Amino acid sequence: MKNTKQEKTVKIKRMIFTYGSVLFPIATGRPVNYYRNGKWHRTEDVKRIIRSDKERIVVETKGFVYNIQFQQEEAASAMAAA
Repeated sequence: MKNTKQEKTVKIKRMIFTYGSVLFPIATGRPVNYYRNGKWHRTEDVKRIIRSDKERIVVETKGFVYNIQFQQEEAASAMAAA
């Protein structure tokens, strides 16, 4: 007998951990713009906002999951000044 049951394949998305100043508001269907190391960066269009709090934002796009921390840039510059 032939197995007629279709198996669902799950694609595992790569995670990108980064930091910077995020340009708000964040909305589904639009990219996230963030400023890091003197350059503006842009993600793919957001499919889902997974987490948003005072430390970071986590968004899912078509091919990646972005974890962008807010305060790391200021902390690094404060350490360099000390």
